[in-house]
Amino acid sequence: ILESDIRSFALDIIPSKQIDQILVHKSPAANLPGDFSGGLVEIITKSMPEDNRLTFSYNTAYRSGTSLSDFRTVSRNNLSWLGFNDGKHDLPSDFPEDIRRINTDFEQVAAGRALPNSWVAQPNNAGLNHSFSLTKNSLAEFKGIEIGNITSLNYSNTKVAFISDRNDYNQYDFINDRSNPIYEFRDNTFSQEVKTALLHNWTFRLNPNHTIEFKNTMVQEGGSQYINRQGRDIEFNYLPDNHSFQEVYRGLYSGQLVGKHDLFDDATQVNWLAGYNYAFRDMPDYRRYRSEIQPDDSRVTYIPTGAAQPFFLGRFFSDMTENAVTGKLDISHTFYNQKPTSFKPTITGGYFFENKSRVFNARNLGYVPARSSQFNFDLQDAPIEVLMSEENINNSTGLRIDEQTNPSDSYNASNNLQAAYGMVELPLGKINLQTGIRAEHNIQIMESALFQGTPIFVENDILSILPSANLSYELTEKAVLRAAYGKTINRPEFREIAPFAFYDFDFNLVKRGNPELTNSEIHNVDLRYEFYPSPAELISIGTFYKKFVSPIESTFVPGGGSGGIKTFTFVNSEDAEAYGVEVEIRKSLAGIFNSGFIDNFSINFNAALIQSVVNIGENSISGRDSDVRPLQGQSPYVYNTGLYYNDENRKLQASIVHNVFGPRIFIVGFDVYPDIYEMPRNFLDISVSKGFGERFVLKAGASNLLNQPFLLMQDAQQSGSLERNNDQVIQSYKVGAEYSLGFTMMF
Repeated sequence: ILESDIRSFALDIIPSKQIDQILVHKSPAANLPGDFSGGLVEIITKSMPEDNRLTFSYNTAYRSGTSLSDFRTVSRNNLSWLGFNDGKHDLPSDFPEDIRRINTDFEQVAAGRALPNSWVAQPNNAGLNHSFSLTKNSLAEFKGIEIGNITSLNYSNTKVAFISDRNDYNQYDFINDRSNPIYEFRDNTFSQEVKTALLHNWTFRLNPNHTIEFKNTMVQEGGSQYINRQGRDIEFNYLPDNHSFQEVYRGLYSGQLVGKHDLFDDATQVNWLAGYNYAFRDMPDYRRYRSEIQPDDSRVTYIPTGAAQPFFLGRFFSDMTENAVTGKLDISHTFYNQKPTSFKPTITGGYFFENKSRVFNARNLGYVPARSSQFNFDLQDAPIEVLMSEENINNSTGLRIDEQTNPSDSYNASNNLQAAYGMVELPLGKINLQTGIRAEHNIQIMESALFQGTPIFVENDILSILPSANLSYELTEKAVLRAAYGKTINRPEFREIAPFAFYDFDFNLVKRGNPELTNSEIHNVDLRYEFYPSPAELISIGTFYKKFVSPIESTFVPGGGSGGIKTFTFVNSEDAEAYGVEVEIRKSLAGIFNSGFIDNFSINFNAALIQSVVNIGENSISGRDSDVRPLQGQSPYVYNTGLYYNDENRKLQASIVHNVFGPRIFIVGFDVYPDIYEMPRNFLDISVSKGFGERFVLKAGASNLLNQPFLLMQDAQQSGSLERNNDQVIQSYKVGAEYSLGFTMMF
């Protein structure tokens, strides 16, 4: 998925055949961006197609527990099937800027009736998930210039339905050795995601030494989710029947003009880039209401009195737009000695800039009785579509719309980054040294206000000097020993420093930013032994150490709101350490067992054991006197393995992949509320493809075969370990296994 507040990328928007390389950088280097901690993934698409070809792929999938079963969706618009928002659920263009400024009853009623009565989920059949891809590769030549074009259209429509158990607790009762539950909810969740993506790349090869590329990526994603929450609210002693209707539309355009030039008999390489990125995220009309199940199984809708409470009966609207302009220039020169020697040093220097700006606005609207003395309380017993009907939005016996938007519900932010670097590579026989320094000057600005209206202005103007060194020693022609050190940083995201608070119905908590967040610095050290049995094979054993200064973590704010609703925010702990060992193996089985069948197999394996420890410091908001725990989000182990089969003669490929991660802190707790952990899940995927002739491939697969639950838990008894049958379950759900069948045709 595309997220505006976390660094993620959807690999499925790029056809696999158009990916040239995926590079994983684990060690810092001066020519790499300085803002990363665990690693950096670089995806390089093919610049020139191999031939003129049209490729069409189609895939359909059955998800257990969802497909071909009853489904519920939020009210749809005319373009929902493409993932676009046609504006049906946006606030009308003439809607009042602030309901509280309305002076007449007529305007008040008109505003309430301007919003659609869309409070009932629409029943239908989930059908099957499906996706398709259409890719056209074109090659041409004009006056000696090779011209290549890759255009790819990708579409997917997926649905998932599941039941989620959600619980929360007060402080554990150690005297009686029992939990104190606040609520026990069971959510019926129905989610749909529609994604349309277009890749449109041009390459102009002027001659073997000069290439110009124009790359364009456009992605549009529309997601909707309906949740019906029932169960028991123990603290308030009632049986809830609550509902949430959410739509989120995300979009991204990325355009890049890229130049690659080899000069002076390939001694000098000049690479440059100019780019523009546009991203948006709209959440139109996020509707929520609460009702109570009566002994006769009827429903009574909760209608707040006094001021509106939008998360009880209300609507939320938000929109975010972000623009970014980037530029980059890299120049590398190798000094070739005329004498027969291996000493050919290379110097590299470069400059990078990015200017990013964001505008975010939100509206919180809710409903209250128009006149408390005249209100028809029988409406609470009516179905929600009757309660919210036009005739019951009035200025006497019905409801009126109210505004609860506050100054912290909007912010403007910008980030200006300029970076320059220089590095040198010295090949000294069997020793190769690459060392350099990168300077990043970053100015991050955020303008908003606190809830009461006090202006907030954040300006983080920071110059970061980031040295790095990578040393390799060639033990043999196939074995290398590597050592590396580098300093990197982690800057807070806009959302993390904005004071905006958002009630998340899904997790039943409030997310709030922290304007006092600062950068985190990371010192990275690693040592690796690498053995290459062949150019495509690798056996690597390594150890690493990371020192975090002021790491950014997600943590709960001590205390809790009504009904167990808690607030979490982002804080800088004082420091943290992480260290461990890693093993990676990419190996073909050819020649090991002298079997033609076994020769077609290969294995990929990587695993890491990580120990991390946080020092929260004196300024922690957790309320703990001491806190010895892992770094938030860090698993103690990660394991991935894959067995692959490839018979080129029969055009048969197959794979089985398994991965798992260890328990990791989801959100840091406080003195009487233990940390919430995300528990391990094992994933097992299988895929098979068979080619027929030169133009047809049949594919089948199964993913998430083990269907293990997403599970959040607390060590309520503070025993130091988490036991699935004894400790407190905060959330648990299974999304089902998925079985797919598809084909690819080439023309």
